[in-house]
Amino acid sequence: MQVFEFETVVIGSGLAGLSAAYHSSKYGKVAVVTKSQLDISNSYYAQGGIAAVISEDDSTEFHINDTSEAGRGLCDIDAVEVLVNEGRERVLELIDLGMEFDKKDGQLVLGLEGGHHQRRILHAGGDATGKVLTSFMLQKVKEQPTIKSFENVTAIKLIQQCDCIVALHAYDFVSKENIIFKTKAVIIATGGLSRIFLRSTNPYTATGDGIAMAYEAGAKIADLEFIQFHPTALFAPGKEAYLISEAVRGEGAWLLNEKGERFMKEIHPLAELAPGCCCFNIFKQLQKAKPTTFIFH
Repeated sequence: MQVFEFETVVIGSGLAGLSAAYHSSKYGKVAVVTKSQLDISNSYYAQGGIAAVISEDDSTEFHINDTSEAGRGLCDIDAVEVLVNEGRERVLELIDLGMEFDKKDGQLVLGLEGGHHQRRILHAGGDATGKVLTSFMLQKVKEQPTIKSFENVTAIKLIQQCDCIVALHAYDFVSKENIIFKTKAVIIATGGLSRIFLRSTNPYTATGDGIAMAYEAGAKIADLEFIQFHPTALFAPGKEAYLISEAVRGEGAWLLNEKGERFMKEIHPLAELAPGCCCFNIFKQLQKAKPTTFIFH
């Protein structure tokens, strides 16, 4: 068994984990633990872009309203306000760090996606925002001498002492050894659990390990009924589901059923830009419609 000591241990190497590691590195040694490679995460494979109030024609009030409407009244308004207000600050912070979002004639290109009434979506590398942004933060993490990464190492259990987390028990798939990470703080950034379902556009690593560990350690878990799914994906028998970005619909693509008929206008006022989580009834109607095609008009 190997034993290491770090001020902070971050479980997960998506954008949240990498950002947490980068900022934590200012205060001591940091370990980034990931059960696969550093660049395999929901963040890395995310298409579309990042929503932030950048345009003078936009406002935080507009963004809050769009978010609440898309959430069908189920959103925690405090969380929405943090998302909208601090989200903009984080985007500007990324730009200050050197992150380059797509521009035209020196101005940021703002796209439109489902659930939004204003153009506020920033992209990078066209529709490869997740890959570009995660790669950018990964490089920042690699540049920090106080951060050490542990790939192919899966977190197993949070070790407690006097109601405090004092260590992490993990397992190295390559060396076949157990590892104990002694630490002052553990940040769980393991993402969701949609890979418990047969069909998912999420990577195979999204299996809810972190949620289970946190629960076992005494954390309160909420909103487990909310499982991410993407409303448009390519289905090929025997193959992985392939995500078709919302940006396609944002730039004018229509959804057609197997008869070549456009059907979303009858289902939601925003048609193809209806928020993917708008309601279960829309999902049932989408199933009936059997959408098979995108067409640009």
